[in-house]
Amino acid sequence: MSKHDAGKILVADNDEDVLVALERALEERGYATTVALSGAEACQLLSEGGFDLLVLDDHLSDRDSVQTLTECRSAGIGLLAVVTYHRFPSFDQAARLRQ
Repeated sequence: MSKHDAGKILVADNDEDVLVALERALEERGYATTVALSGAEACQLLSEGGFDLLVLDDHLSDRDSVQTLTECRSAGIGLLAVVTYHRFPSFDQAARLRQ
């Protein structure tokens, strides 16, 4: 798979070591990647379009994954999200993610 026919992935995480590792692993497999260090930055990049997938950490520096997804949806940004949790989501968080 070349970068020309692979999807474009946005990875959002406030841990730079995790970002570097994920970016390297995805690019080695032919994916074009962009990184964001905050939920606000992720929403800004998503509003510019062109991403096929969002890999989103649960705890970002400025908000959690649910708040980030809610903000993006409110701004009319359609997306596919993969949310990674470092802990199990509460029932309330899980319910909000399914909305």
